[in-house]
Amino acid sequence: MVLDSFMIGISGFTFLVFPVWAINELGMPNFLERDWYARFAGLILVALSVHVGTTSRDVGDKAFRRNAILMVIVSASVASSVYVAPGTVTGFRLFVVTMGGLWSLLYAVTLPIKTVGMQEEPTGH
Repeated sequence: MVLDSFMIGISGFTFLVFPVWAINELGMPNFLERDWYARFAGLILVALSVHVGTTSRDVGDKAFRRNAILMVIVSASVASSVYVAPGTVTGFRLFVVTMGGLWSLLYAVTLPIKTVGMQEEPTGH
């Protein structure tokens, strides 16, 4: 989750700082408000990054599993949305679709596995 949080954060900052470049690399068509939409997506990605990063380190198993279920849905949704988005198919777009699908699969596969390295602190100390 920490690695995914880092990657989501980089994507978000890229959309915030270089919106035109990011949209061009995804092969999206030109439209009037595309910079605004890219920056808005960047804000959402940064917020998601912070949430995933915090969840991966500071919560117990139950909340961790709920976040993993959320990320299966979010990652698959991002991958499928970018795949069907209007515009031309670029190598970067295929990379984003592949990574989103891979993260969704990784979350789904590891979901039933007991979280490794996370132990809730014993109470009563």
